[in-house]
Amino acid sequence: MSPSHSLLLAVFSLTAALLTTGLAAEVRVPDSKVSYEVSQDTKKQNNSVIYLDERYTDTSKSYLSLRCIGGGYLASLSSKYALFDKGQRNDLDKLYRVTYQVGSAGPLAVKTLRSYEVAGKLDLSAFTFLDPAANAAIAAGLTAGKTLRLQLKPLKTGVLTGPLDYTFEAQGFGAAATAVNQCH
Repeated sequence: MSPSHSLLLAVFSLTAALLTTGLAAEVRVPDSKVSYEVSQDTKKQNNSVIYLDERYTDTSKSYLSLRCIGGGYLASLSSKYALFDKGQRNDLDKLYRVTYQVGSAGPLAVKTLRSYEVAGKLDLSAFTFLDPAANAAIAAGLTAGKTLRLQLKPLKTGVLTGPLDYTFEAQGFGAAATAVNQCH
């Protein structure tokens, strides 16, 4: 076997191993602030993720992720700012009023916020929206090509003293949603 065939076989084997173990490479949708990863868990359930970089911050500093779970999306906000301290992880609903606005519709409140851990470490600059209605409305609006605006308004003294406003453009979301099979 020639060296080029050996290299090709090694690359193919590595690619097959990555795909079968559920690991995926992040793919950027051209001319957008959207990227996605297609993946499945060990039970062949779709757990792909779509990422939207915030319009006014540097790429990957502040972003919204929509993870496929149970045939729908679970939204999480990751900020370039710390949003809470360790001792506040169970009080996020008392720290912030988070509203979302899809297109020209009026703002609506996200009902439940939860912290989460990445590789066993608490992420102090991110939280998840445990609000099925909000997650569905956000995904539907982005799929329809509407801009999403999020506002975090502090309710009591915490890490942040003033509101944070985030804007996420829908351009590229439809292509990413298709790539992740609409979370089915």
